[in-house]
This record gives sequence, structure tokens and C-alpha cells, in this order.
Amino acid sequence: MNKIVIQKLSLWFSIALLTVSCSGTVQTNEQDKEKLKQDEIDTKVAQIIEKRDFLTDFKSFTEQTQLKVEKNNQSITELRQVIIEERKSSNGEFATKIRQLDFRNKALQKKIAAFDQSHLSEWRNFKSEVNRDFDELESAINNLFTISKSYQ
Repeated sequence: MNKIVIQKLSLWFSIALLTVSCSGTVQTNEQDKEKLKQDEIDTKVAQIIEKRDFLTDFKSFTEQTQLKVEKNNQSITELRQVIIEERKSSNGEFATKIRQLDFRNKALQKKIAAFDQSHLSEWRNFKSEVNRDFDELESAINNLFTISKSYQ
């Protein structure tokens, strides 16, 4: 009888151990599912924030570049007045350079307008490239002003 009691206790203990073990696994699976759901939510929130930040930055960038385009247009107009109208000459070299500057300015404006906002990964490179192009254009305009003054 003692042997039967020990076997029953052993069997009962094994069943209890399996029950506890299984309930721990179920609880762990539920925790894993909750963690995955939270990770998905965190990822979506991060994407929304990144998109919002991009749109804010893009809007600011386009406003700033529009001001640069307008400033360049004004400078190009002044160059035309100084070189062509005041000198009563259409010096071919200067007129050509002015047309090239005007073309570059308009091309930059079109490039900005054509940027596809769905290409967020390309944003930093695009922004850097456009800023560099504007710097080069503004430098070329200033150089032409300097050259035109030396001919007066």
C-alpha cells in the first residue's frame, strides 16, 4: 500500500508539475504576443513621427529655396540692367552668362518642385545637393557682378 501511495503521489506531483509548466508557457506566449504588438505600435509611431518631421523640414526647405530663387532672379535682373541696359550693349559674353545663370536658377526651382516626397530615404542627399547647387549659383552670380564692375 505504501508503494501505491508513493506511485500516486509521484503521479500527482508529475501532473502538478506539468500543469504549472504549461501555464508558465501560456503566460510567456501571451507576454511575447503583447511585446510584439507593442513593438509594432512603436514602429508605426516612429514612422509617423519621421514622416511628420520630414514634411516640416521639406516645407521649411522649399520656403527657404523659394526665397533664394527670388533673390537670384532679382540679382539676374540687376545684372541685365548693369551689363546690357546701362552700357547700351548686349555684350555677347555677359548676355550668355546671364542666360546661363537664369537657366540654372529655373532648373533648381523645377528640381525642387519635382521632388517626390515619397522618397524619404533620398531626402538628405537631395537637400544637400540642392543647397550645394544654390551656393554655386550664388557664387557665380556674385562673380559676374564683380566682373561687370571691373568693365565699367
